[in-house]
Amino acid sequence: SHREKRYIASKSKVEVIKQDKLFRRFLTPQFEIRKEGDKQTLSFPASSETPVERYFGDEVQVHDKKPVRLDRASGGAMPLLFNHNWDDPVGMITGANVVDGRLMVDAEMFSTDRAADVQKMVDGGLRNVSIGYRIYVVEEETKTQTYRVTDWEPYEVSIVTVPADPTVGIGRGAESSYEMRIVRVSQ
Repeated sequence: SHREKRYIASKSKVEVIKQDKLFRRFLTPQFEIRKEGDKQTLSFPASSETPVERYFGDEVQVHDKKPVRLDRASGGAMPLLFNHNWDDPVGMITGANVVDGRLMVDAEMFSTDRAADVQKMVDGGLRNVSIGYRIYVVEEETKTQTYRVTDWEPYEVSIVTVPADPTVGIGRGAESSYEMRIVRVSQ
């Protein structure tokens, strides 16, 4: 079986563990935290192909290399925000890549009091992230009311209190699954 290194964060150090890719959903998620002096960098999945319920139906962001426009994210021109507030930046995205159906990002925290406050929340367990993005092309699957976003560009990544996609975030590189029942109630 193929083995790969994954990183988990503790409050004071980075531990390297190995895991089997086939069993990723049950093992430690992808996450890395690096500190160099005052500079702190986080690496985590920011988005996935998990369907997200919207008012018009389920939206699925396609995560192949071609549909995701990464110029802004890879060029250091994409902010890391708190709760999608453009007036509350806490860092910058310094790199991005599509890996295994997820948008993986590197984020560098600012050396500000506000960034330090958000870092304390992350250290305390806040792991939710969300992205703001521009859609260029959507393909509608009318049978399932699913809308596949086949060309899109991330504009920002946010550390958030409530995410639309709970399968991504700081410490959420592993897939999770759940069952949902839809029932019809007749009156």
